[in-house]
Amino acid sequence: MKTESEKLAELSVFRISDLEGVEVYSTMEAQEVRGELIRAASVIVSVVDPLTAEIAAGTMKTIKRSLKEVEEARKHVKEEPLGLCRKIDTIAKDFSLDLLDEVKRIGLLLGAYQAAERKKAEKARRQAEEAARKAQREAAERIRKAETEEKAQEEIEKAADIQRASRQAIVSTKASEPKGIRLRISKDYRVTDIEALFKARPECVKLVENRALIRELIKTVDSLPGVEIFTTEQSY
Repeated sequence: MKTESEKLAELSVFRISDLEGVEVYSTMEAQEVRGELIRAASVIVSVVDPLTAEIAAGTMKTIKRSLKEVEEARKHVKEEPLGLCRKIDTIAKDFSLDLLDEVKRIGLLLGAYQAAERKKAEKARRQAEEAARKAQREAAERIRKAETEEKAQEEIEKAADIQRASRQAIVSTKASEPKGIRLRISKDYRVTDIEALFKARPECVKLVENRALIRELIKTVDSLPGVEIFTTEQSY
């Protein structure tokens, strides 16, 4: 008998070949270059004169050039695997798109049906409970009016039968549910007036600065309300 994993493999939308045994690693040459750059950088502990400044600048330029080369190599090496990942995503999306729409549509239909069935079951339950209470009151009245002890005992037995039947009637009012399908009832919302919401419950509205616009503005102005403008110094 096939396992679930084997069954899923047979039904898989994807088939990928020639990936087993693929290894990704940096070359010995790259490791040596990295070590040399770290050693060169480690000796720079202060910049105090034009000579040390020139050495520091040269080292930083060399490291930045190496980092740029690594980044270019990274992008180049990743392009083929990323292209494969994009193909996988596209295939999965194309396969799933219409099916997800159908799941949502059928889910809404089932949800409406199940909600209606639960409402009917709840109404039936309330009616059954009321009928049970009425039957118990009537049985108690008959027991009270019984003329003999034998008659009273007979009415007590009848009352017990009525109580059992009432419990069964209440249990039978439970709504039937399609097998393997559950009903989730949750609240959702849509904002119709963001300003009214902010005025009434400001904690429900998130205010976020427009960083790109502020960066452009501070190039030409020295102050903005609610904004601290400062300068930073960093060589590059």
